[in-house]
Amino acid sequence: MKDLIEKAKALGIEIDDEDNINEDELKAKIEEKEQEKTKDKKDKDPEYLESELKKVISQRDRIKSEKRKLQERLKEFEERMKELPPKDEFEKILEEYNQLKEFKTELEKKREEEELAKKSEEERMKIRFEKEKESLQKQFEQQMAEFKKLLEDREKELKERDSKIQRFREYRLEREILEIASKKAYNPKQIVKLLKDGFEYDENLDKFFYPVYDASGKIKDELSVEERVSQFLDDPENDNLVRSDANTESIRSTQTQDKTGKLTGDYSPTNPKIIEEAKQHRMKPEDWAEIARLRDIKLGKIKPEEE
Repeated sequence: MKDLIEKAKALGIEIDDEDNINEDELKAKIEEKEQEKTKDKKDKDPEYLESELKKVISQRDRIKSEKRKLQERLKEFEERMKELPPKDEFEKILEEYNQLKEFKTELEKKREEEELAKKSEEERMKIRFEKEKESLQKQFEQQMAEFKKLLEDREKELKERDSKIQRFREYRLEREILEIASKKAYNPKQIVKLLKDGFEYDENLDKFFYPVYDASGKIKDELSVEERVSQFLDDPENDNLVRSDANTESIRSTQTQDKTGKLTGDYSPTNPKIIEEAKQHRMKPEDWAEIARLRDIKLGKIKPEEE
């Protein structure tokens, strides 16, 4: 305790009652006095002041460099944004947002000015830099979000366009098969349903083709739409799908028709077997009933006059 009292006196601290002094309070006064002297020494030390000035200058240069990089990135981004089409709805929302942002900025600016008045020059520079950096970052993130939305909208438009093109191509293929099949097939629409999924589209030649594979799974030949349809209808296994102009009248005038011309008996559209087979062939029961009847006549299962 004696040493503390002597140290306090050496530092110029006045002690009224040495016998009743509080040791913790005395230590606190000594520490406070030493800090004051150290600060006064630093403030008067040219080397220290010069060292601090260099730190401030170095920090200022670093801030300028980072700001310049951010500005370059922002400029590059703005150039990219110019290439995108304008969006009326987006501009309206952005205008309202900017108005609210300006109002908020004014309030924050006043508050910051009051706080900056209480800060040292170095602290003010740091605060300004952080605020400017934060502002640029928010602008960048906002513009990136806008850019991403525009890209998503463009991608959606492209997908819709591709979908329309695909549907148009499929329609064109169906019409081509239908036109060719109409020359031979009893029900051309059925031929379209049976064959259309087997074709592939050549982007370069802008046409459909039917790939023929060898035993190893490699394409050995490509058939045109007309060649494939003709090949399918000429196959003996598909005779029941081919129209027979020679016996059409006799088939339609057999005893399996009633007075109104509707098929009856085993070939009636209401026959559960006919209905089930029609579903398998994706046809209407009345259409399949006639095809099934024609098939059985050609296979010799029934005669034109047989019920």
